[in-house]
Amino acid sequence: MNQLQLMQTAINKTKMLLGAAAFVAAFTSCNKQFEDIGPDINPSFTNTGSTLNDVINNDTTYSYFKALVAKAGAAAPTAAFSNPSLRFTAFLPTNAAIRKSNPAFSSATNFANALAGSAASIVNYLITPQVLRFDSIPSTFPNLVAPTLLNPTAGTSAFNPLVSLSIFPSKRGTQGWVNNVPLTTVNGSAANAIIHNTDLLVTPPSTTLWSRISTDADMAYFKAAVQRGDSGSVGTARFDSLLNLPVGPNFTVFVPTNAAFQAVLTAQITQALVAQGVPLATAQAQAAALASSPTVFSNPALSSVLTPTNVKGLVVYHMLGAGAFTVNFPPTPTSVPTLLNTVVPTHPGVKLGATFSGPVVTAATVQGVANATPATILINPTPNPGGTSDQFFTNGVLHKINQVLLPQ
Repeated sequence: MNQLQLMQTAINKTKMLLGAAAFVAAFTSCNKQFEDIGPDINPSFTNTGSTLNDVINNDTTYSYFKALVAKAGAAAPTAAFSNPSLRFTAFLPTNAAIRKSNPAFSSATNFANALAGSAASIVNYLITPQVLRFDSIPSTFPNLVAPTLLNPTAGTSAFNPLVSLSIFPSKRGTQGWVNNVPLTTVNGSAANAIIHNTDLLVTPPSTTLWSRISTDADMAYFKAAVQRGDSGSVGTARFDSLLNLPVGPNFTVFVPTNAAFQAVLTAQITQALVAQGVPLATAQAQAAALASSPTVFSNPALSSVLTPTNVKGLVVYHMLGAGAFTVNFPPTPTSVPTLLNTVVPTHPGVKLGATFSGPVVTAATVQGVANATPATILINPTPNPGGTSDQFFTNGVLHKINQVLLPQ
């Protein structure tokens, strides 16, 4: 027997009872829809007084946002904002919040000019055609999925009037967030809108999870694992296709660094070789060589161990079926299901936990069933491509971690 095949025993710790067809069938049958939060439990709209458009135009607290609406021109739904019969919730940044987001925005004009190309997208993304008072926002994990006025198919040949990018309000106790941005004041009102102020400018995503995974040099092993798991699959049965869908799915993906993959593969291969009598130094050298490149997943000598089904099982264990920002993680480590649970319902899932300083997450972890210690999420919420936590995409959220999650 080839010595490389002897690593079967050790690497089988990650083997999953997962069939690709069964998984895809389970996933495609449970795409999450926008949640219905029920009727307005505290009616106060009278259809009179200042409309949302009046507030934006006349409250100098929002002069930066007013300039952005003007820059958006006809693409801004100002007629709807002025209609007292319509109902909205607006997540508006104050002037101070916008300057906090980027001190270079020294004036409303400077701000609007700098974001001219995305003005319409931002304006439409910050408005949802639902009434979401703070007490209507659930505190259940991970968050509320709400539609916005931003339709990413508008102006394209694939236009679909039913498509909308989602925004994700959440709360814990008296603190609220939208996506991963804290709310500063809540339940402001206009004749046709509820207004929640945000601590920073919230912007919509424009690219997919796969666009980051497939181009980030430090995610090369995870990319190779996805591609190995996709072997023999076509269309949306392939995870690289699902992760590249611009709208529809809503995932959380925990992506181990290259070093994390190298460490676990080297350790397991070494263990297998030593168990067969290979001297430790020799085993370590052979293992390090095998694990030194993402091509480990396509190495023919390892194909009987790193099969598409086994590797796909490992990939789905790093994914949740809903978008979760670190602010949605519980303060005490708590088990949540992964996509693996769609076909193995009794699996314990992973444990998520976060440390907060006020409304801001300073540390976060995720732990697999067979991991001795939790994996650390590398906290850096700087927007894509530089950040490593709370990376927001049109089809989900990505966090980079320092360990491979082991499901058994």
